[in-house]
Amino acid sequence: MSFQTTAEVLKLNRKDLDVVIRDVLEATPFLGVAAARSVASDNFKYTKLITAPSATFRAPNVGVDNTPSGYEEVSLALKYLDASFSIDTAVAKVDERGVDHAIGLEALAALRAAMVTVENNIFQGNSTNPATTGGGIAGGFEGLPGIGSLNAIADSQVISNGGVAANAQTSVYGITFGENGFELLWGEGGELTVSERMMVKETSSGALQFWAYAHEIAGYCGMKNGSIHSIHRLCNVDATATLDDDALATLIANKPVGQAPFDVIVMNRQSLRQLRESRTTYSPTGQPAPFPSATLDGIPIVVTDAILNTEAVVV
Repeated sequence: MSFQTTAEVLKLNRKDLDVVIRDVLEATPFLGVAAARSVASDNFKYTKLITAPSATFRAPNVGVDNTPSGYEEVSLALKYLDASFSIDTAVAKVDERGVDHAIGLEALAALRAAMVTVENNIFQGNSTNPATTGGGIAGGFEGLPGIGSLNAIADSQVISNGGVAANAQTSVYGITFGENGFELLWGEGGELTVSERMMVKETSSGALQFWAYAHEIAGYCGMKNGSIHSIHRLCNVDATATLDDDALATLIANKPVGQAPFDVIVMNRQSLRQLRESRTTYSPTGQPAPFPSATLDGIPIVVTDAILNTEAVVV
């Protein structure tokens, strides 16, 4: 299945900022590969598949009770992402390549920080539905921790790896992209609005003021989970519960036959290390195993620091 990513969907409304969106995504490996789409405004409505339809055999002249698909209408309020910045005129003016170059570098740094915030929001949730006690991204969208089918072992999309240490867990996700899967949503037609360059007074310590060049950069962002089978979670992975190929095979096998396969397996660096260490145990030569390849059973592995090692135990 082909789909667009943030690098293809997101755009700046001004051409005088020398910033390429693809460069902005260097610190956010998941956003670099995740499906994305533009949304007309700051709100998005869609229909989410909850249950599959049924069909059966029947005898002539004997009716059956076939059930239709179960759907849920979802309305998402996108959140306002602010990447505005300012830079001291005294700093910008001494840049050997000029003021525009200095402002461009600051804009790139601000936008990278904004994308890190979005990626963190996806996996850490917001302050209403945080992945950790007292955590989450303030003012953000609900993220994966806010999805009802991913926050309890009783959910068919969740598998526990057996970790029990309080606030020391992490998770591994299998994610399917596309219209019926996960999509990152960029509002206002996929545009980040960039203001004209402004001169503003900033305040340093002691309430002393100085002049700075500034740009407002902002837009609307959210995420969509198109089906209860879009995302599956292997939770309760900690330093004492080994993450190995058997656990990941269980995650892959947990997705029902007939559903689109996972497009990526997403984990953090601790999980990647544990996977390597589990393979070392079975090394016939006794040598340490190499780090896992870029794929698992043909599914790309995406490693991101946005998944924390301080999640609560999922029960």
